[in-house]
Amino acid sequence: MTKSEFTATALKCGYGCQKTVEKYTEGREEFTEDDFIRLFRFHTEFMEFTDRSNMKQKWRNYEGALTTKRLMNPGKD
Repeated sequence: MTKSEFTATALKCGYGCQKTVEKYTEGREEFTEDDFIRLFRFHTEFMEFTDRSNMKQKWRNYEGALTTKRLMNPGKD
């Protein structure tokens, strides 16, 4: 698929934001379905290291699934 088709599909499906899609597609014109997986991983790594406000919602592995859930320790009444 072409660069414009890939960009439109990636943004519509949420594989990355405009900034990461533009950075990923630099210098390339042909894309396959595997590039969506690579873009999603690139977006996750890119946002983790560049967007410090994203640190509040850092992804964690909890019971075999990725989540942003924060666990609370129950207090004693």
